Amino acid sequence: MGEKFRDSDQRLTSEDLGIHELNKFLGEAGIPPGDVLFEEGSGLSRNNLTTANATVKLLSFMNHHSCASAFLEGLPIAGVDGTLRNRMKGTAAAGNVRAKTGTLRWANSLSGHVTTAGDGHWVFSAMLNRYHSEQGSAPGRAEIDAIAVMLASYAGKE
Repeated sequence: MGEKFRDSDQRLTSEDLGIHELNKFLGEAGIPPGDVLFEEGSGLSRNNLTTANATVKLLSFMNHHSCASAFLEGLPIAGVDGTLRNRMKGTAAAGNVRAKTGTLRWANSLSGHVTTAGDGHWVFSAMLNRYHSEQGSAPGRAEIDAIAVMLASYAGKE
């Protein structure tokens, strides 16, 4: 992505340019500097960091972006497809949560969109780091899924 915007200055690497463009985009989305840290551009570094607040701001920003529908359609649906096909089946979240999972050895997250029982349309982000689940399953997956089910079950008005 960075090469697309390269000027004649050859001192910066493609990775440096890409990180600059990522940070520029986050600024346009209203995400404060420091809420996201890119060590490199692939997203695979354990030193790339974000906050739940930054993720919610990004999801909210994307709701009004020109690519909003493609972005939303790219998110797995709870109990239906992708990384969520076997999660939250038979719950209020099934078919009503579209979200991206994130899992590393001691970290688990779920961030996306939920349609509530009261027909609310919310964005959310739940992130657990160094959490030890009493159920012994993937760290925090059951707890994070329970949060998504609780949000989807909410029948009140926003």
